[in-house]
Amino acid sequence: MLSQNSDSQARLDRGVQSVLAGVSANVLLAAVKLIAGIFGHSYALVADGIESIMDIFSSMVVLGALRSAPCPRMKATPTATAKPSRWPP
Repeated sequence: MLSQNSDSQARLDRGVQSVLAGVSANVLLAAVKLIAGIFGHSYALVADGIESIMDIFSSMVVLGALRSAPCPRMKATPTATAKPSRWPP
């Protein structure tokens, strides 16, 4: 039972790390695209930079779902799960 909890915690940690890595990459991409689009007078690059910002917001939704998803099983009925302890994270 203990190893199952540690396995799920390890998967949660990897998921959170992946989301944070994606967010940091999108922040860098958005900044570069917006700056290049503004200085290069390219509407396509500005639009692509805005799309990268939208990717950041969608990654934040995934991060919120990852943090609220793990819930421990209830002891009285082993098939039911407890509700998330807090929302928003």
